[in-house]
Amino acid sequence: MKTTIFISSTFDDLQPHRKLIWEVLEKYDVHVLGMERFGARKDAPIDTCLEAVERSDIYLGLIAHRRGSIHSVEDKSFTQLEYEKAAQLGKDILIYLIDEKEASIQYRDIEFGDSHEKLLNFKTLLKEKYTVDFFRSPEDLAQKLKHRFDDLLTKKEQEDFSEDYSYSTQILEKFHLFPKKYSDTEIKLRIKFKDVGFPASKNICEVFGFNFGETLGVSVEIIEPKIKSNKLKYLFISEESADFYFDNRESSSIEILGRLVFSDKRVATPKATFFDEIFTERKLNPNYDPSRPSYDFNMAAISAMNIFDNSKFITETKVVEGESTATIKFIKSYSS
Repeated sequence: MKTTIFISSTFDDLQPHRKLIWEVLEKYDVHVLGMERFGARKDAPIDTCLEAVERSDIYLGLIAHRRGSIHSVEDKSFTQLEYEKAAQLGKDILIYLIDEKEASIQYRDIEFGDSHEKLLNFKTLLKEKYTVDFFRSPEDLAQKLKHRFDDLLTKKEQEDFSEDYSYSTQILEKFHLFPKKYSDTEIKLRIKFKDVGFPASKNICEVFGFNFGETLGVSVEIIEPKIKSNKLKYLFISEESADFYFDNRESSSIEILGRLVFSDKRVATPKATFFDEIFTERKLNPNYDPSRPSYDFNMAAISAMNIFDNSKFITETKVVEGESTATIKFIKSYSS
């Protein structure tokens, strides 16, 4: 089984650090859990975080100058509660603290007063219990973690797709039965695109943590592994990886590494609508009287005279409001 790492930290102030950590971990045969992939769930945020800690093998804690989200009852930060859960369960714990002398810090990323004192107490506790390391910047942290991960983790093979699909088959079948348990698991797939790509809807982006307006979806057929009653119909691709779609949309099949994701929130439609759409619908007239003559056509002038107002069918205009607005802004003319 792959090693699972849970990344614990405040988000807004350490977002660049977390991004580089995800990029570093892409080079290892590891399963990563973090708030970037949680999406929308019915569970309380802290319950989602603690459940992810339970599923992990390694707790990676990053502490800077903010406590972040605070549990209203225990008056402890989510980061501290996640750490305490990891310690209680005997997980491997890695702690990295910001270098308070060398790191460049923005004023807005520092908490003062009572919150500052409680954060210092938490840091003191960690330094007493563990051999902590310090980071000055996102790049410095990424480099230190790379050296540490080289000792702890197994590097991925160089895009080796020569293995069979037995592991992927097992995981895909289990995912259909226990999607929450196997969410965020990566498997090898052979797919083919069935249709043209479409912009991912705001709803699906909110549920799965995608960036709205920067994610495309495409209908796919899973060729390998083959399982009975497969329900997975779409692949979602970030704008950063969009070249994969454009380069391969005419291919008969492509092998990919895909991540299975699950949410208990229902998504009505995967496709975004950027513009209002107006359409007419022909339907039965609820006031139709079969005992009277029926004239199945639409003549506004005659209808206004109330001569033929017993049509069996009527037309109705509907407007579907778009989720956002897209247009073109003029920059300059290339004409001479």
